[in-house]
Amino acid sequence: MSKHVPAGWQVKPLEKIASTRTGKMNPLVDDKIKYIGLEHIDNGAITINGYMWSDATASLNSLFKKDDILFGKLRPYLRKCIQIGFDGCCSGELLVLKANCESTNQNYLKCVLQSDPIYTFCDELSAGTKMPRVSWGDLKEFEVVLPPLPEQRKIAAVLSSADRSIAATEKLIAKLADLKKALMQQLLTKGIGHTEFKPSPLGPIPNSWEVRKLHEIATINDGAHQTPTYTEKGKPFLRVTDIQSQNIDFASIKYIPENEHYELTRRCKPEKGDILLSKNGTIGIVKVVTWDWDFSIFVSLALIKIMKKDCVHLWYLSKMLESPSIRQQIKERAKQGTVTNLHLEEIREFDILIPPIEEQLKIADILNGVDRKLAAAKVKLAKAKDLKQGLMNDLLTGKVRVSA
Repeated sequence: MSKHVPAGWQVKPLEKIASTRTGKMNPLVDDKIKYIGLEHIDNGAITINGYMWSDATASLNSLFKKDDILFGKLRPYLRKCIQIGFDGCCSGELLVLKANCESTNQNYLKCVLQSDPIYTFCDELSAGTKMPRVSWGDLKEFEVVLPPLPEQRKIAAVLSSADRSIAATEKLIAKLADLKKALMQQLLTKGIGHTEFKPSPLGPIPNSWEVRKLHEIATINDGAHQTPTYTEKGKPFLRVTDIQSQNIDFASIKYIPENEHYELTRRCKPEKGDILLSKNGTIGIVKVVTWDWDFSIFVSLALIKIMKKDCVHLWYLSKMLESPSIRQQIKERAKQGTVTNLHLEEIREFDILIPPIEEQLKIADILNGVDRKLAAAKVKLAKAKDLKQGLMNDLLTGKVRVSA
């Protein structure tokens, strides 16, 4: 044995305790059944995000049975591994695995196949390849730490409980995201309690609303057009990747010298109460500057400073910039190339719906309320995933024992 394990535990190659199903179905001649592709398994997810029917595919598909484990062969670092809850078929890029001996619990096998060690094993196998892929021939050599069967069941039950907590939180996040989408569609086009509407370039809007170009209510600029000098200490320099999370991660942002920061902020100085909008690569991410510390930005970010604060409220404008209306305008205006980008001239011409300021405040308050609930649910999800990961590291190695 190459691993130190508790007394009574064993270490066996995966092929000794599991096997792959080899059954195939031809969608051109066989009856249609549910089909799972790689696209139906999100990275690191524990359940599928949907399915399609096999008659929409053209090539041979692998058959699976309820409770089988589907393991993604292509780019295994994406951690696409789930236990399926029904009979069906799947893409050839998924291995169909099942426990094949009485000493192995299927749910425990799932936990092993979702744990860190097997992905480390896969990474080492595919290191240096542009399109990493593993096969059963590779995977079957992976050494599995195997407790006695009663302890396997107990470990699987503990980790399944963690999975249920994660799944419930993911459902809550999905419901809140759907609620926000519906509210934005309603509130940012029809407002609150209106019965009379008028035509506009963006369709019917309440009589008391108006449409203004973004440049009429705000100044729009962008950051450094050349990559500055990065240093270990200095002034924070934000890029698109730095505004995608709720909080700025100071461990991953770049820093630049004071003199370069000063030169950049002479032309484009972000301040508390401004809005950042990503305009290169991933377009349309909106971030309100809620902090006081100095920073400068890269060309991939647009800086929006409200000029007419009596006309438009900060948080309302931030929500408007996330609205379906602006998404459509971005889609129509964005320049497609090696990297999708949006020019400042295009951003300045955005059509912005402007309700009376009192209504703006009400709309922003409703949407911010949903955002706070979403943020809290995402924090809860991160904690649940961290808890599960810690449990897996402890329980699957025998570091922490559970009573059988």
